[in-house]
Amino acid sequence: MYTVMVGEAKPPIWSIEEEPDVIGPWMDGQPIDFPLPEILEYILEDSDEELGLRTLFSSEAVPLMHRELAKVLRQVGVRNLELFPAVLIDPVRNRRYEDYQAFNLVGLVPAMDLEKTTLMPGSSLRAMDTDVDSLAIDEEKAGGRLLFRLAENVSAVMAHPRVKEAVEAAGFEDVRFYDPKHWAG
Repeated sequence: MYTVMVGEAKPPIWSIEEEPDVIGPWMDGQPIDFPLPEILEYILEDSDEELGLRTLFSSEAVPLMHRELAKVLRQVGVRNLELFPAVLIDPVRNRRYEDYQAFNLVGLVPAMDLEKTTLMPGSSLRAMDTDVDSLAIDEEKAGGRLLFRLAENVSAVMAHPRVKEAVEAAGFEDVRFYDPKHWAG
């Protein structure tokens, strides 16, 4: 069964205050075919205390993940993942966390099971941003893909059971996998 992959760390964690100033199709499944800075810079919120960092920031306008997570995804066979050098900057301590990569998942898959999915009240089916109360995936439409964004709601990053098993085995405690029926977005 496919699950929804989400980055969720236990508080207190840093939030990204400022993302790279790039415009582009980071969430629409298209390959990145426009110029980017050599390194994409993300500025962390100001904080007097040192906070935790998530492994996966999948809902940012320019999503990013820790390079060790990217390595596990590649090892399990994910091939539709474009990766770009990124750095998280702590402006208070003048620290740079250079073990992150911006990512783009290429390809949107229309795999929502329309008969079993429950939409939010007042919502209707729309490409890329359908408001979902309880999601159901049509496994046949997913076609065995290992990792993809759902065409009907691009904030849903769908993971094949092999991806879930590999990520959990690697010990990424802040990457969570939700049964689609318990995911809303």
